[in-house]
Amino acid sequence: TKICMSLMIEKKRKIIVTGSEGLLGSEISKYFESKNDVVIKFDIKLGHDLSNEKFVKSFFKNNHSNYLVNCFALNDHVDTKRKKRTLFNFSLEEFRSYLELNLVTLFSVCREFVKNNNSGSIVNFSSTYGIDSPHPDLYDGSHKDIGYCVSKAGVLNMTKYLSVHF
Repeated sequence: TKICMSLMIEKKRKIIVTGSEGLLGSEISKYFESKNDVVIKFDIKLGHDLSNEKFVKSFFKNNHSNYLVNCFALNDHVDTKRKKRTLFNFSLEEFRSYLELNLVTLFSVCREFVKNNNSGSIVNFSSTYGIDSPHPDLYDGSHKDIGYCVSKAGVLNMTKYLSVHF
């Protein structure tokens, strides 16, 4: 029985889920928890600011895991007060904020995970809008934020880049 127990413990995976309180992240966390995996939840709603590089470096230095599942992202659909917008009235600051969080912060999180773990896997969630442009008819005359779409295309390429180099 001791051997069986130790084998069961060794098979238990330690998984970090970023964006753990969002639509996808919460379901992913529940799934892994139901399999008795150890899940470390990470979300801005829980007080974790992944855009703070010092925090990210400290966290990954002190928390090693087998897997990193990145579900966090800035996305315009969660803003219920959002007015109809088109390509012509998105500000450059809004565009930059998508790139900053969805790409720069993602790179920081992935890099620190790799730097502080001898092995493991990373899963980065993107969007179909990283491949195809959203049609305005789907958004009641408004446009999906271009920053979201461009950043999700970047997530796809960054993931390919990281997989080749790590």
